[in-house]
Amino acid sequence: MLNYSVVSIKNSITTRLLMMVFSTYLVITTLLTGFHMSTEYYETKDTIIRDITSFQEMFGSVLSQSVWNGDEKNLQTLVTALQRVSFLTGITVQADMIADITAGIVGNSSQTSLSNNIDKQETVYYQKKQHPNKIIDRFFSEAFSYRFPLIYQDTKGKIEIGSVTLHSNTNIVYQRVKLDFLLIIVSALIKSLALWFIFLLFARVYLNRPLSILSNAITRLNLDNLSDFNLDIKTSGRNELKIIEEGFHFMVDNLKKARDKWLDINQHLEQIVQKRTNELEQNTIDLQHALTEKKHLNTELEKHQNRLQEAYDTLEDQVEDRTRELNQSLIELKQTQDHMIQSEKMASLGSLVAGVAHEINTPLGIGVTEASFLKDITKEGHSAFKSDALTQATFEKYMDNALNSSASILKNLTRAGNIIKSFKDVAVDQMLEEKRLFNVKQYINEVLSSLQSQLKRTKHSVVVHCPEEMQIFSYPGVFAQIITNFIMNSLLHGFEGIEQGTIVLDVSISSNNLVFSYRDTGRGMDEKTAISVFEPFFTTKRGKGGTGLGLHIVFNLVTQTLNGKIICNSIPGHETEFIIEMPYEDQPPLLRT
Repeated sequence: MLNYSVVSIKNSITTRLLMMVFSTYLVITTLLTGFHMSTEYYETKDTIIRDITSFQEMFGSVLSQSVWNGDEKNLQTLVTALQRVSFLTGITVQADMIADITAGIVGNSSQTSLSNNIDKQETVYYQKKQHPNKIIDRFFSEAFSYRFPLIYQDTKGKIEIGSVTLHSNTNIVYQRVKLDFLLIIVSALIKSLALWFIFLLFARVYLNRPLSILSNAITRLNLDNLSDFNLDIKTSGRNELKIIEEGFHFMVDNLKKARDKWLDINQHLEQIVQKRTNELEQNTIDLQHALTEKKHLNTELEKHQNRLQEAYDTLEDQVEDRTRELNQSLIELKQTQDHMIQSEKMASLGSLVAGVAHEINTPLGIGVTEASFLKDITKEGHSAFKSDALTQATFEKYMDNALNSSASILKNLTRAGNIIKSFKDVAVDQMLEEKRLFNVKQYINEVLSSLQSQLKRTKHSVVVHCPEEMQIFSYPGVFAQIITNFIMNSLLHGFEGIEQGTIVLDVSISSNNLVFSYRDTGRGMDEKTAISVFEPFFTTKRGKGGTGLGLHIVFNLVTQTLNGKIICNSIPGHETEFIIEMPYEDQPPLLRT
């Protein structure tokens, strides 16, 4: 049997409680003592500073008069009087009026020193001898001083003739408060020791003794003899220990009831065991019959398993056939999709060709007209020249018409050439899909130039925000196709029912990424449409010429070819914005250092 009454002092609840309380009290007492000592120290220091400050009123006018009159004797007397002040460690008098005054060596408590500095200002200096204390000086060696001017007043007014500095240090403050510090520390120690002994006494009387009685009672507790068991913890009033005593008696009573109930249950269990034994014998007989039946069922189960295996093998063959069919369908579907995407590209290129052809016809028609007119006036001039009917006025008129016609022909042929060049560059880039270095803004303008035939039919405007010198090493054909699809999508869907709108293309560099923003002030899209806009074959113009592949192509070009990402933001009735972010390269890899 374990002896619960033997508890080590280290593990005692009293000891732990005492240590917790006393530690807390010690920390609080230490903080309060430190605060009290600090307050006492700084109040004493402030008192000394106030006393030093008061010397200005006491000696200021007398010192000023002595310095002004050059009265060495009176000045020395005043300095000597200040020497006797206990809280002063030194006096410095600076003035211009005492040029010939000298005295003893600095540092003697009974002497003063008066000497000239570089500016011929005179210094009267006195410093007390200090008795060094390494321990005290380490903490209380900070000097402080108070300076006040020497003012001489005459009929003309006040004149500052010098200054006086009174010196002191924290060692003086310590000498004043050290006795108070000692009293504070001794008082705190006495309080702490008294609290320790009082708490220890009360803990032994009111906690240890009752707990020992309770421990001995628990040790003597015997389930076979609970009738005469009693616990009496001698304590005054209804406190925690009295509640423990009542709880202990309640526990003993419950143990008595539980013991009686357990005896009844034990008897009942014996009856049940006997009944269950009889039932078990009958179940054993039934189990033997069941085992026989099980063998028969296992035979039938094996037959069913064989039939299931045959069905499974057949199903597996069918699944393989269907898988092959599905794979073939997927290949055909991918080919169809690629064909449709290519068709979409060719359709876009065809529309571009038609627009460019229309744009070229206008300047070529003007050029042909002007060339025909030039031919006619040249024939007239040639006939007049042969018949000697060519006058100066006729020649001048011919030259004016010829120059105007030549200029018009050159202008329109140049315009047609620029249109053809822009179309050629854009078309070649779309077909080749090769990386090269190109100027972003110039290429955007070329793409927009190739789309003029579609844009000039509307009142919509296009605004481009892009740095003039920005270059990128990428796929220009991809850029052309993305911009073309965006603009055609805006013209077909975004500006439906809108007479005049604005398209804004914004290109910038952010965190070594090129950010391309395309925004139109059109009808916008609802949330459901904006989420599905990049899905293949998704279109709101089903049956009206829309294939649903335009923005899907854009998505594939951005994510696969450009290794970027694209998002769509739309506000119904206001605008739609596409933001593309892709890695930025400003030169080919071979040229990078």
